[in-house]
Amino acid sequence: MDPLCRQECPLEGRGISLAVRQVAPAKRPAVLIVSVNPAARPADAIRAARRWGIAGDWHWLLGGEARLARVWHAYGITVLPRSHDIVHSTAVYLIDGHGFERAGFVAPFLPQFVADDLRALATGRPAR
Repeated sequence: MDPLCRQECPLEGRGISLAVRQVAPAKRPAVLIVSVNPAARPADAIRAARRWGIAGDWHWLLGGEARLARVWHAYGITVLPRSHDIVHSTAVYLIDGHGFERAGFVAPFLPQFVADDLRALATGRPAR
C-alpha cells in the first residue's frame, strides 16, 4: 500500500485493521505492509496507520525502488509509477509462523473472509 494514498489504500488498510480486530487479542497476527511508494518515509507510514486504524504488531516495509521491487516481484505486485499517482495491484497474504503462504486475497476483499482465515490459522486449522 501507499501511505500517501488518499483513494483505495485507506479503504484496504481499514479492511485489514477490521479483520485483525476480529481476532482475539492474544492471537492477533503481526501485520507487514509493503509500500508501493519509494518516496514514502516512516512518518508517512505512522500517519497512515493511525488514520487507517492499524494497531498492534504492525510493520511497514519502506525503502528505495530497488529494495522494494524485489519484494514486489516475489509477491506478484505490479507497481506503475505515474506523474500524479502510483497505480498498483493489491494483495493480502496470510503467512503462518513457518513462513508459508496459507491464504491470499486481492482487492477488493471482504474483511470478514480475512478475519475467518486469521482465526483459523491462529488455532492451527488450515485457512480456506
